Order: sequence, then structure tokens, then C-alpha cells
Amino acid sequence: MSKSQYSLIFIKGSKEDHSYTSPQSGGPGYRLPTRNRRNHGDRLLEKLNDAWREFEEVKNQREAVALPVSHGIYLEFKSRIGFDLVTKSLENIKQGIRLLNVKSSSGGEQETVIATVYIPAGKENYFISKVQAYLDEDTSKGNPKNAPLVESIENVQLAIFESFWQDSPELIPEQNPEWCEVWIRTNKRDADLVEFVQTCTTLGIEIQNSAIFFPERTVVLVKADKAQLTELFQASDKIAEYRRARETVRFFVELNNVEQTEWVEDIRQRIELDEDIDTSIYILDTGINNGHRLIELSLSDEDLHSYLDDWGVHDHKGHGTNMAGVAIFGDLSKELQSQDHIELKHVIESGKILPPTGENEPKLYGFITQQLVSKAEIQAPERKRIICMAVTTDQYDQGKPSSWSGAIDSLTSGADDGVYRLIILSAGNVPKDWG
Repeated sequence: MSKSQYSLIFIKGSKEDHSYTSPQSGGPGYRLPTRNRRNHGDRLLEKLNDAWREFEEVKNQREAVALPVSHGIYLEFKSRIGFDLVTKSLENIKQGIRLLNVKSSSGGEQETVIATVYIPAGKENYFISKVQAYLDEDTSKGNPKNAPLVESIENVQLAIFESFWQDSPELIPEQNPEWCEVWIRTNKRDADLVEFVQTCTTLGIEIQNSAIFFPERTVVLVKADKAQLTELFQASDKIAEYRRARETVRFFVELNNVEQTEWVEDIRQRIELDEDIDTSIYILDTGINNGHRLIELSLSDEDLHSYLDDWGVHDHKGHGTNMAGVAIFGDLSKELQSQDHIELKHVIESGKILPPTGENEPKLYGFITQQLVSKAEIQAPERKRIICMAVTTDQYDQGKPSSWSGAIDSLTSGADDGVYRLIILSAGNVPKDWG
């Protein structure tokens, strides 16, 4: 079929006109979108004015029913997806304008940068004047004034609850009050804390009588739901971040055996093992007891190795089994507090590198390590393996070159057999004065 049989296709109404702006206007390291100066500046001015009007409405409504109200405003700034937000220019300490938190929101493979900023009463025009200068004034180089900051802002709005929430969305206490961390700004620590406690008392929000202090931040625990936390930042000028308070492992450790078994079985029922697992974590330690209900799915008898057969493959000290739990689940307390399915995408292998009694000859550590790696690779040659050296010695080498470190170098570099290996080494027992 000849080309002349086809009609030409014209695509109409698909273009946008933009004034040229150098993508490097934000300085090295900043990714800034190209903006139409007039359109972008006018749009941001409208957004800022809308935020102030909305804030005044909320403030008037709260004052009308004698509720406490923040004197300043919280604003949320967003970048365009895939570009940067010039967050350092969002803060002006001398003016009392504070950058409270910064986070990223994923949108496919790219992210949006989100920052929450506090502007005190009397500084309402700070960002408005920045944008107005961008529209009306040029730098000595002929660029719009404040271009890096203004052009990095895609959207600005009155802050909402999500602006302060720094934890996983599924942990938001939607309707039932839960213990949450409130990170408050503290310039005068004691006075600011007293003021915050009074605000919580007025709002009927339960608060613990202890706090953790950091420079410019104090962390307190309150029991509240989303609606109460929203009301809290509308009432207080001190809020910086919210997070869900974590249960400590002490609760689970102090359970009796019957109760602990019930928790273990709950986790066991939620475990899903990938059928096509080809990755392992090989732990060189005191052995691992794979009869544990949370370990047996990930560690088969065939993957239990020992340097000498008469050592046995069992864990004679408990350290290796504990390491296996960490390698499988990470922070197990998170799984204990969740009802989600647990998908395991790697298995565990055990290499008993320490004898049940006595000690290894120091000069043999390198050879023992090589032998244990060889045993695992012979047993399952197809696996992608992360080797974890979970033991250290009190006296031997102390970080200096040795036959053991040489053996590790040989294994990782593939100097002897051309096979590269990943080995994670523990680094303990090094004297403070060792240089």
C-alpha cells in the first residue's frame, strides 16, 4: 500500500505556551519546572489568599463558641510531581516563620515533596510579598526575583490533618482514640509544654504526664482520634508532627507462655511463603533452632550446617535463633500489632561457626568461614545468598588485617573461584582507643 493512500493527521489544541525559564534557575541540585511567570504567580497569589480566608473562617467559628484557636496559620506547600521544593527558603526564623516537617508522597516512580510551615500572626503577607516580588521585580541577572522558591511551589493550601501525620496512613486513628505522639515546637520548653497541656485539658484530650525533650521539639503522648487531633492543631500554635505511639516489646515479653503461644500462632496463620524463593540470609552464629514456630517455615533441616558434625547444628546459646528472628521479620512488634498478611520472600540458612564448648583456634577462623560458605553453596548452589557474620571475637585481630579478614576478602572478591559474594560483618569489641 503506497504512502499516498494515507491522509495527514493534524493534532489541534494540544500545545501550551510558556515563557522560557532556565531549569537551573534554582541553583545546582534543584529540579525546577518551567513556569509561565504571570500565570504561575497569579495562581499562587490566589491560593495564598484563599488559605487566609479559610483560616479566618475557622478562627471566627471557634471564637464564636469560645474554643481555643491558634494565633498563626499552618500552610502546606507542595512541589510539582517529579520536581524539588526549595524548602530552605520556606523558613525565616527571625520572622517567626518555621518549617515544621517535610515528607514525600509517591506518585508511581516519582515523588511530590510536601512541607508544612507555621506563619505567626502579623506575618500574613510574608509569602504573598515573595510571590508579588516574583511577578514585578527582576534580579541583577534579569531573572524573576525569588524564582527558585516560587517556581518550586506547585500548590499551597491551608494545612490539614495529613499535613502533620508523619506515619503510615493505615495507622491514623480514624474514629477510635489511640495513643499518638505529638511533636510540639518548644522555644521556652517548660512554658510551651504547660501551654500545650492546658490546651489539651480544655479540649478534653487525655495526655500523659511525661515528655521527651529534644532541641526545639518536645514529644508528648495524647489519646485522641483524627477529629481531636485536627481540632488540636486548630487550637494550638505549637504542633509540628503527629505519629502513632508504638507499643513497647515489654508488653509481649512479660506475657505468660500460653499467651505468647497465642500471639505466635496468630502470626503463623498470616505468614505466606513465596513458592519461588531463590534468596537466603545465611547466618554464621551459634546455630539456629528451627523448631520454633516462627522460624521453621523459613529454615529447613537441609539448610542447617556446622563446621564439625560433632558440634551439632542446634543453637547452644540462643544468639543465632534470635538473629534468625530479626533476619526473617525485622521488627516483630510491628507484625504483632498488625493483622496484615506477612509475605516472606527469603529463607534462612544457618552455619554454626562457634563450638558448643571452648573456643576456635584464632588462626582457623578464616578457614572455618570458607568451609561453612562452601557447605551452603553445595547444598543450594542456585540461591542468591546474603552471608551474615553475626559473631565477633574479644581479642583476635580487633579490626586489623588478619588471616580471617583475608579469607573474607577472598570470598567477597571471588579471587579464588570467580564468584562474588555479599558478606555483612558485625563490628564489635573494638577498643575505643584503637585507631
